[in-house]
Amino acid sequence: MNVLCQLVARAAGSSVEAFANEYLFGPLGVSNHRFTHHSTGMALCHGDIYLTPGDLAEFGHLFLNGGVWDGERILSEEWVKKSWAPLISVRDLHLGFAEDFGYLWWLREYTVAGETFSAFKAVGWGGQEVWVIPDEDLVVAFTGANCFGHPPCEELMTGFILPALGS
Repeated sequence: MNVLCQLVARAAGSSVEAFANEYLFGPLGVSNHRFTHHSTGMALCHGDIYLTPGDLAEFGHLFLNGGVWDGERILSEEWVKKSWAPLISVRDLHLGFAEDFGYLWWLREYTVAGETFSAFKAVGWGGQEVWVIPDEDLVVAFTGANCFGHPPCEELMTGFILPALGS
């Protein structure tokens, strides 16, 4: 993720922070954020980007809306579709929380109370997760500090939130 972030910024002739502010955070109205930096000064993109839960949810809504935010196209619709298309199967890894991986999104179908839900998840360390369930027009953002244990996101979704969506 760090290499990808630096490549995008270099291709744009910008710093990671300036690029993110101009093309993502600015259009989303996200002003309360910050990047952590390596001792070399390089912005870290693999994690430790401080955002509020509401801002994480806005990121999920951006994808839910096909890359459009507040009537403005921020991401190409093609990119969003490719992001959520299975690129790599991780079924043989038995991760539990994902069956496939797209462009930085984990993908899995959940069957709860006889209904199947397609979930797309951005998963961070310790319980920082954004779940998007397009068929239900739902975005759920989790934040937490369960860095050394098992975050309860999966259990909360399958035990409470998804069952509540049932017909």
